[in-house]
Parts: sequence; structure tokens; C-alpha cells
Amino acid sequence: MKRCIIITGYIEGSIASICPELLSPLSPGEKPPLILCADGGYRLAKAEGLLPHVIIGDFDTFDDQSGEQPGVCDSAYGRGTVIRVPVMKDDSDTMLCIKYGLDQGCDSFLLIGGIGGRLDHTVANLQSLAYLASRGADACMKDGENCIMMKAPGSFSLFRCGGDDPDDTSRPYRRFSLFSWTPSCEGIFVSGAKYPLENGRLEFTFPLGVSNEFIDREARIRFQSGMMLVILNRHR
Repeated sequence: MKRCIIITGYIEGSIASICPELLSPLSPGEKPPLILCADGGYRLAKAEGLLPHVIIGDFDTFDDQSGEQPGVCDSAYGRGTVIRVPVMKDDSDTMLCIKYGLDQGCDSFLLIGGIGGRLDHTVANLQSLAYLASRGADACMKDGENCIMMKAPGSFSLFRCGGDDPDDTSRPYRRFSLFSWTPSCEGIFVSGAKYPLENGRLEFTFPLGVSNEFIDREARIRFQSGMMLVILNRHR
């Protein structure tokens, strides 16, 4: 899989804690991910010493008190490209990053941040995850407290210690919730959880799947139709 990591303009928590691999040396033979910054995400990445490959945005809200503008990314980082787009456009800056990543052949996407702050931006980012999932890409969005995934029909596991990563040693997730992003999700089976499910159904208009709990390190889910929004959180 070719991975794309997109740093959004709003992050609760640090990039280093959410995705420590970005600031760690690559293992021998490991391919680096494509690192993109959506607009103000450039400022957040720069503050943590992160080197993006591409910055995409209209920069209408960009505020860098040092006076340095994103257009000098090459001299500031020694690499990188800035793509400036008009303020009046159909795509959000994050969606432009997603489309850029897809054009580069990426099929696994992590959005860092994008949760909280303006509710309309959060909903837009959820729709962006659905856009990726509908195109066959693995899609995930994380901040310091939450891990959000959009899943197409099939089987997958959730891990108490890392969402979709069994080797993650960060503070464990306490709960997970399953929501139907389409009118319904059918043929749902949930095991390894406090509230199991056998051939169940979730509907877009009723939150039946909210606040399930792990009873072991792994919960297993499979479903037959629809598109499923999966949210893990560390909150008590």
C-alpha cells in the first residue's frame, strides 16, 4: 500500500503523539509516506519540525507571526512544493490534498486532526473519509483522543491499544462506536465487545451502535452492505 498522511489545519494534540512515525527514522527498505499539509496545517507541521512534500491551500486564514509565507517552503525545508488555489472553489483544502494523494497512487490515507473546532469542518472531513472509502482507499482520521475510520463492507478488527494498529503502545481506547453512514448497514456481526451483535442492522437515523466497550485487546467486526463510520475514543 502507498500511504498518504495529510496534516489538517486543526489538531487537538501534537502531531508527534498522534503519528510518531513521522518524526522517526525510516527502517531499512521502508518507503516514506507522502506527507501533505492542508493550508494552515503547514504552520502546525513547521512548529514540530516536520518536512512536508506538498502544501495545498488558498491560505485565506494563514497566520505566521514570523512573516514567512508558505510560498518559500523550498528554502525553509529544503524540499517541498506549494500549490496555491483560489479561495472560491468547490473542494476544501483537505479534499484537494486527498485528490492529490489519489492522483499519486496512494491507497491508504491518514488525516491528522480535522476533528473538533468548527463542526462544519468536522462533518466535511467525515464526508472526505467516505469519499476515500467509496474509491477503495483505506481511510482514517486521528487526533489526540479519537480515531475515526470509514469502512466498506467486509471484516476488520479494532485494537484497544491502537485503533487499527495492534502494536500501538499509546494510551488505550476505552470505547468504540459504529454508525451507518448510508441509510443502513446490514448483516453486522460484532465480537470481542461488551455488546456483541449477530446479523444486526444499523440505520442512519438511530444511534444503536454508540459507546460499545472492549472486553479484550481486540474487537472483531464484519458487515455485508452499506458504509460504516467507526469511532474509537480515549475519553472516560
